[in-house]
Amino acid sequence: MIAEPATMLTDYALAGVTAWLSGSLARAREGQRSRALWALAFAALALAATLGGTWHGFAPSFAPIAVLLLWKATVLCVGIASFGMLAGSAISVTAGNARKTLVAIAAAALFLLYIGIHNAWDAAIYVSVARSNRSRQDPHA
Repeated sequence: MIAEPATMLTDYALAGVTAWLSGSLARAREGQRSRALWALAFAALALAATLGGTWHGFAPSFAPIAVLLLWKATVLCVGIASFGMLAGSAISVTAGNARKTLVAIAAAALFLLYIGIHNAWDAAIYVSVARSNRSRQDPHA
């Protein structure tokens, strides 16, 4: 059974549109880094929307670890999209130190997001293992 059909369908529609935009920009990039970064952003959004639609539609039927992985991958894809948008825009409309600063901010934000996802993943694994070990010791825990 589909948990949230309207959300799932709109996510999948968004995935289709952003995949098309990514392909169009990739074919027309003409060596421009800003277009390549925006193509990356749209590709990452397409993947995020696909993963998010799957999460919204089918998460209740997945194992908890699969739900966690699916959501973390979705968030990471949105972070990659944000990086592509900010870096692509910075390269397109700024120069010099302003460009370098904005691209560095985009990269730092993506790195911090990755660290946050990684730390959350470590915490989830620790809790799962600790709970599993505790239930082996005391089956009523």
